[in-house]
Amino acid sequence: RGAAPAAARLTLSSGSGDSGFEGIAYDNNNTPNFFVVEEAVSHNGSYQPRIREYDASMNYQSNMWADYYFTSANSNKGFEGIAWVFRNGNDYMLGLVEGTGVIPVLQKTGSGWIKVADITLPSSVTFNDYSDIAVYGNKVAITSQEDSQLWIGTLSSTSWSITGGTAYEFPKGSSAGVVGAGSNTLYGNIEGVSFISATQIVVVSDKVKSDQPSYQQYKDQSVHIFNLP
Repeated sequence: RGAAPAAARLTLSSGSGDSGFEGIAYDNNNTPNFFVVEEAVSHNGSYQPRIREYDASMNYQSNMWADYYFTSANSNKGFEGIAWVFRNGNDYMLGLVEGTGVIPVLQKTGSGWIKVADITLPSSVTFNDYSDIAVYGNKVAITSQEDSQLWIGTLSSTSWSITGGTAYEFPKGSSAGVVGAGSNTLYGNIEGVSFISATQIVVVSDKVKSDQPSYQQYKDQSVHIFNLP
């Protein structure tokens, strides 16, 4: 497994509270807009992801339920990420289930996001958790917080399937947060991923938790840019 060297780091300011928003996707077809997902919201006796739509200036437009259901027992394992795909004249959303890595394929209709397929990742993907998904052409990127890894696979253009793939470890470093100067897992909170180009990605890291090693705070609550090998 290769390691993608960091090219830049931007530190974010701290926030507070739990919004339930876990993923964002950009639709650049005709009128550009953004989609933001709440991972699992109580609705009619179960829990469903709810996808909100905003225009290019981030003005709220509408929200619709996703045709995917969780029980109260696993409601905290909802959609951790979403990725927009335009295919055959239709808008689709790929969700990413945190605990399983299953990717529900949802088609946008006038009343909601209707599930049309489930994508199962290749057996070579053995993450302990799944934190985000991004699509760029036929490339698919998936990240894991617990494993501190990035996986790149290929999305079929004719079916809802993902094949091949390579896993990359995020750089390790010293207990002082210096990349390459030790074997400690520094990037233990990767929460979001997006492509800048076919060979460059940007990831965002969440706040370090109290039970994590203190040296992981050097890479938390930040935006990081990596070149892919």
